[in-house]
Amino acid sequence: MADEATLSARLTEAETALHKLMMGSLIVEVEYEGHRTKFKSTDEQKLRSYIRDLKQQLGQPVAARSRAVRF
Repeated sequence: MADEATLSARLTEAETALHKLMMGSLIVEVEYEGHRTKFKSTDEQKLRSYIRDLKQQLGQPVAARSRAVRF
């Protein structure tokens, strides 16, 4: 497991990438564990999942996932 400073840097980069994605960038890149990963707008949930995972590793509170309500 990475140290806290590395995890914090990854979290900041991932949150910035999510912001860019939400603002209309078609593709954003995030680097972690020596690999670069590209996320497209269709990968938004994967990026959100990665952010949740980083927050859990850092011991930060993670918002509960919302559940779809179907009628």
